[in-house]
Amino acid sequence: MHSEVTHKPWEFAGFVDKKSGLLGKPVPTGELFVPNSIRLDPAKRSLVWTPGAGGKSIRPNMTNLFDGFVRLGQEPPAAILDYARRWGLLYLDADGTPCVMPYRPQATAGRTLPRSEPLDAWEYYSRRASAVLSIADALQKQKRASPSDWQVLGSLEKKLGEQALRDLRHRGGAVDLYALTGCLYSAKWDIEQERRWLAMEVALWLALGRPGFSLNPRSWRLEVDYSGCLFAAIALQLALTVTDARNLFTCSGCGVPYVREKKAPKSGQANYCEKCGPNASLREANNRVRERIAEARRLRAEGIGLREIAQQLNVRTSKRSTALETVQRWIGKE
Repeated sequence: MHSEVTHKPWEFAGFVDKKSGLLGKPVPTGELFVPNSIRLDPAKRSLVWTPGAGGKSIRPNMTNLFDGFVRLGQEPPAAILDYARRWGLLYLDADGTPCVMPYRPQATAGRTLPRSEPLDAWEYYSRRASAVLSIADALQKQKRASPSDWQVLGSLEKKLGEQALRDLRHRGGAVDLYALTGCLYSAKWDIEQERRWLAMEVALWLALGRPGFSLNPRSWRLEVDYSGCLFAAIALQLALTVTDARNLFTCSGCGVPYVREKKAPKSGQANYCEKCGPNASLREANNRVRERIAEARRLRAEGIGLREIAQQLNVRTSKRSTALETVQRWIGKE
């Protein structure tokens, strides 16, 4: 018989998880920096902000942050502005490299120069992240992913500057080559080949965002370190979601992939994200009822009896009425 292992000294130190009684703890999220001065420039289709104008550090709700980001490719500019004011910026430099923080703001004639981020870049990365989730969703179901989703994962050569590509080259792992070529999709791929290409895509996001870990001296705990950059948080969440795709579904309402924390829907059953939620479900239920009413009236016009209509349409007896009463109500007075 094996003796029970105890960790009393570690328990006293707080190293053991109180719920499970085991060593090991989840790593808490780090902070993102949200500048005070973010505004929208409609003429240039960009977000504009002034480094050094102050801001706030936040600890984000990662589910809301990530779910909101993958929708931005379908949203108007005002929605992107609202999102940036809530969660922060991608911190793109002039060459499009993400997570370039302005530790030394540029100044001309004593005035700090503003920085801008093109909305096109925000929409592009949002659509790219959404395509990654759609591919992961298909592969999790042991299906080939859609060619149209793979086509979104193209070259980043025109999105990144030379310095960013050099930095990727130093990281190794052929990530720099993938950034230059993008996904070279082939209809001859099998599922395992698709998985390998998806892994390369996720590696690219992590290489660009560079999330890491740091020890918070105030709380004396290890945290995920985003260096204040939203793109780093998005990259990490994308990787975590793809590797645990059991909870990944595509909304029947808006068609956007989302992480479902509730129990999985039954096979073939419609499911909805939090944004579409009860309203979409109610609309679908009402549409089904209207279709059944129309079919009941069509069958009655052909001389079909009420009982047979109830059987064909699988009308059930409820607390309020019998199946025959329901069909009669649908048809109306004759």
